[in-house]
Amino acid sequence: MDSKHLDSMEKMKKRKEVKFEKAKICPFCGNNMKYVYGEMYECPGCGRKEPTDFGKVRDFLDTNGPQPAIVIADATGVSLDVIDGFLKQGRVEIPDGSDVYIKCQRCGTDIRYGRYCPECMMKIAKNIGQAMWSPDLGEKPHNKPDMAGRMHSIGREDEKHRRFGRQETTSKLDGNTKLHIRK
Repeated sequence: MDSKHLDSMEKMKKRKEVKFEKAKICPFCGNNMKYVYGEMYECPGCGRKEPTDFGKVRDFLDTNGPQPAIVIADATGVSLDVIDGFLKQGRVEIPDGSDVYIKCQRCGTDIRYGRYCPECMMKIAKNIGQAMWSPDLGEKPHNKPDMAGRMHSIGREDEKHRRFGRQETTSKLDGNTKLHIRK
């Protein structure tokens, strides 16, 4: 495998870690803790309660107000990648008037949270609606014994298809950017 492929695999692995928290093990009795409510885990064996990663971040920000991501990570033990995931999910946001913002993944404009600016999200939603009527949209095969396994023409004219453009921008959280809970 080349290094580009390995980098891609590492990024995918990190995305999965952000999306799915690992099973929480009780530090006292070793049982699997279960998510109960309010961003809390509870151990069925000993009854101990512990907050989820987001619960830790939320509690810290409620107590201390907007803080840089690196301070949040150090104080809570939650990694910057997980905090970046919360920012992209819209669970935390960068306060208005900040010096630094994240970038829209499509056009590169500054945004406070999420992945896309409102204008790009509207274009994406419009393109999804148009895709339903696009000649690029495939069709499931029908059970026709005379055509089984053979390629055939369906009578469409050749058309030039306009592809949905996407500007490659990196939208990585700066550890010094202050964050707060999105209201």
